[in-house]
Amino acid sequence: MQLTSLLDDRTPHPSPERLGEYPPHRRNFLDETPVEERDIDGDGIAVAWRQLTEMSSDQVIIAVTHAFVIGSFVSHALGAPADAWLKLPIANASITELQPRPAGEWAVASVSDTGHLTGL
Repeated sequence: MQLTSLLDDRTPHPSPERLGEYPPHRRNFLDETPVEERDIDGDGIAVAWRQLTEMSSDQVIIAVTHAFVIGSFVSHALGAPADAWLKLPIANASITELQPRPAGEWAVASVSDTGHLTGL
């Protein structure tokens, strides 16, 4: 096991220049995000995604992190718009599986799976 700041709790937060990429009805939520958790334009999460995917080229990586980070990673895997993470409900203690494909793209095998929590 290796601890890393790549998986720190962060919330993608648009810069004033990119606020238009987010729907108006989400702006109150974004404004309520504590300043210390704001990842401006998701730049920190993008760096984490690149570094983790580079590490995963020859090994399986299990990353334990927060919902908005997971949602952002799924968005990166899909090449989705900046606000896509807001549309992905990620349950606590859920499992999301992303798999590299030979051509360098990513497949989303599962998102927010909670099947392992049944019967608890």
